Parts: sequence; C-alpha cells; structure tokens
Amino acid sequence: MQEPVSHLNDKTIANIAAYHAHQRPETPLSEGSTDSGIFDPLADGAKIAASCNGCHGDRGNSQKAGVPSLTGLHEKYLVASIKVYQQGTR
Repeated sequence: MQEPVSHLNDKTIANIAAYHAHQRPETPLSEGSTDSGIFDPLADGAKIAASCNGCHGDRGNSQKAGVPSLTGLHEKYLVASIKVYQQGTR
C-alpha cells in the first residue's frame, strides 16, 4: 500500500484513515440470507466472497501489485487469516 499513497501528505492520509475508520462494511449476513432465511453456503457465500473481489480480484486472482491472490491458499490458513483480519489484529 505504500506506492499508492506515496504522493499524499500526512494530513490527507490522516483524513483518508479517519474516513475509512468510520465506515461499516455491508455484510450479506446482516442483511438476511436467502429467501428461506437460512444461510445457504453456496448462494450466500458467493455474495460474501464478491465483496473481496475489489481488492483480491475476480475469483481471488489478484491483478494488483501488493495485493495477494486468495486462489490456492490452504483453507485453514485462509480462515485463520480472515479471522485475525476481522478482529483487527492483522
């Protein structure tokens, strides 16, 4: 992330950080699941995974420098990484 912000001054970076700190991500789980109201791992999981595409690329194949691809990661590693990211410790 250093390259995209290398031209920004400290005040702009602080403003961007403050803006993002107050954002609350939309989660398909909080909006309700499928029509039945029961979580469907395939249908609802696809909605959740789609929110990752902006950074990690379509189907987890990143085309951005410095942003890792998720495709091919071991599932236990991926789950553990997502949990610590969600907790704000990563």
